[in-house]
Amino acid sequence: PRTYSSYISKDGAILFQSGIEIAKIGVAAAASSPAPKLTCADISKNDKPDLTAFVVADCPFGLQMQRVFKKAISEEINLKNYLTVRYLGAITDAKITSMHGDKEAQENLRQICLREEQKDKYWDYLSCYMKEGKSSECLTSTNVNTIILNACVADSNRGLKFAQADFAIADKLGIGGSPTLIMNNSQKVSEFDFGGRT
Repeated sequence: PRTYSSYISKDGAILFQSGIEIAKIGVAAAASSPAPKLTCADISKNDKPDLTAFVVADCPFGLQMQRVFKKAISEEINLKNYLTVRYLGAITDAKITSMHGDKEAQENLRQICLREEQKDKYWDYLSCYMKEGKSSECLTSTNVNTIILNACVADSNRGLKFAQADFAIADKLGIGGSPTLIMNNSQKVSEFDFGGRT
């Protein structure tokens, strides 16, 4: 048998299934209030700063963030040395998984392999993929070496190993949403602190 606490008005007309302690209302409101917005002064400084976006390939919000990164790199090519894209997911029974299903998981793996083994093709391919999500056409139009790519995707000591490294970093930092920004591999930064995904 279970025991329940209930309350009844003095006249017996109203039964309450729970009570709220007035003193705790203010504490709960304070705990749920949004964190103050960061400014540039709040960001830890580093001789070689790195801003990493954790995404999944088909997340519309992750794609918005990747487009911002691509635009920044297009305007200042050296920024590619300071902007990193990593992927969220898991490996279950030697198979990559992702929050939006197998198609996305396979695209995550494809992009991870490109980032790791064909760095010079990564941003060109990603730029194409972000437009319409057409992998085959983008692989052709960006001249990706598909023999190397397919070997990476098929070899668990390459593709899944690269993916697991991304997932381990995300797990260590407690990241579960796409996109999530991390500065210098340690400090979570809300894109909304700096104007959003624009």
